[in-house]
Amino acid sequence: MVVVVVVVVVVVVVVVVVVVVVVVVVVVVV
Repeated sequence: MVVVVVVVVVVVVVVVVVVVVVVVVVVVVV
């Protein structure tokens, strides 16, 4: 159960980081 929670948290953090990076790149390019 703890492992599942950790995996979900890691996935959410990775997705948030990717979205932030994409937004920053788009803002810098545009």
